[in-house]
Amino acid sequence: MPLVTHALTTLANVKLMLGITDSSKDSLLELLINSCTDWIESYCGRRFKAPSSAVVELIDCGYQSILILRDYPITTFTKLEERISQTDFEIIDSDDYLVDTANGRIILSFETQAGVGQYRAEYIGGFSTIPNDLSMACTQLVINEYNDRAGGGEIRSESLGEYSVTYTVGDTAGTEADRFIDQTLNKYKRVKV
Repeated sequence: MPLVTHALTTLANVKLMLGITDSSKDSLLELLINSCTDWIESYCGRRFKAPSSAVVELIDCGYQSILILRDYPITTFTKLEERISQTDFEIIDSDDYLVDTANGRIILSFETQAGVGQYRAEYIGGFSTIPNDLSMACTQLVINEYNDRAGGGEIRSESLGEYSVTYTVGDTAGTEADRFIDQTLNKYKRVKV
């Protein structure tokens, strides 16, 4: 399975961290990278890697003066339009808004009209190079999934007489790596208004 074009880490990085030198696990690791990338983007509510062409996003809003775009930072902003009928939009003059490219916000000089898909923006947003901390968080999540794929987990307790063992299945939130993942993803999580 090939990596998706918006993958947040590379096969080489994951293999390096796991100490894998052959290609016997490549398909599994690519599956995990793709799954972890999709999970992170779903959790954060945004796509991180900038596409090669502009996207058109319909924006729902209430009565507000700031519109939040899904994917940022914004590298190219083409236009903002307001719905004037069920099928038609009208371009809003660029003097009537300011684009906060770093945070993916459009600051309007007026209050919006409420509606589903009331505004439409055309832009390119996302990182040309995924930030190192975000890539490492995805790599660490892939490693966690790889190590937990057998359903085991780390041994929490063990006895010898009448042998008994307890695993930490899915309960690794206290590890340093998991705290790093949580902190990193929360840093990149999309803010909703």
